[in-house]
Amino acid sequence: MKITYANDSLPALKLIEKDPSLKPIFARTKLVEFELESDYFLALVSAIVSQQLSGKVAQAIYKKVDAFFLGQITPEKILAADIEDMRKLGLSYRKAEYIKSIAEHVMDGTVRFDSLDSMSDEEIIEMLIQIKGIGRWSAEMFLMFALGRPNVFSSGDFGLRKALSLLYGEEISVDKANELCLKWDPYKTVVAYYLWRFLEN
Repeated sequence: MKITYANDSLPALKLIEKDPSLKPIFARTKLVEFELESDYFLALVSAIVSQQLSGKVAQAIYKKVDAFFLGQITPEKILAADIEDMRKLGLSYRKAEYIKSIAEHVMDGTVRFDSLDSMSDEEIIEMLIQIKGIGRWSAEMFLMFALGRPNVFSSGDFGLRKALSLLYGEEISVDKANELCLKWDPYKTVVAYYLWRFLEN
């Protein structure tokens, strides 16, 4: 499923009306679109691979992981894999351990993907952070890029805070970001997408 937001869409116009300081980020980028990751298990594996890495490096490692499992990364295959073989793909020991933890929680039913539609954002975050290696940031990325939830803002994301600092001309702390994003309800995710593009440009 593709998610698309235009800078003249109703969410963008409502956001600018609520917070005129957002005008530059929408002026810079006309359209934001991306494909949601429909396989929720893969979305969590990708989140672990991406932690503390640039996008290009993370993509390269993920491709190696995908090739190792012959294009079928499943909980069963992850649990059966030797952790040393996983490390040879470019994963740290800790990340390999975290990916195995995802598989364990899916297999034992602690994490259930079939009930996500009926759960709130916070309920999903609380469920996911039971997995070793999945903190609030990773859970928020899952909400945005796998589920397409419209009202999520990850104040712990360094890139978002850096973009806000550029936009407002001052250092933006986590607490300040939490305060600012209250104005963007119920379209916090839209602001996040546009801030990332603002930073890239």
